[in-house]
Amino acid sequence: MEAVNDCMFVNLIWPWCHSFSKFDIDEFARVRQVVNDINARGIASVFYGITDSDDVAMHIKKHFLLMPQIPDLEDYMKLMLDSFFRTARTLMITLAQRSKKKQLTN
Repeated sequence: MEAVNDCMFVNLIWPWCHSFSKFDIDEFARVRQVVNDINARGIASVFYGITDSDDVAMHIKKHFLLMPQIPDLEDYMKLMLDSFFRTARTLMITLAQRSKKKQLTN
């Protein structure tokens, strides 16, 4: 989590939440579709990038407002964290389901 005193926003980032070989074209296609589906919902952003090794690293990030004037700050923070981890869970479950579906069709 990153917060700066002179800014009212927090950046919550989960780096390397998933990775796979950049040579696995089928996995890359599945991941691309899952990332697009999740990002279309707009809860948190999922993005990926190619590393110096043979991996593609996936990351999740969420930006949200944090200031003292927010009423019921505890519930607000629970909501922000819940949506962040729900995105991570959705990502992992969807990738696993699509991988299993691919295995069943082979």
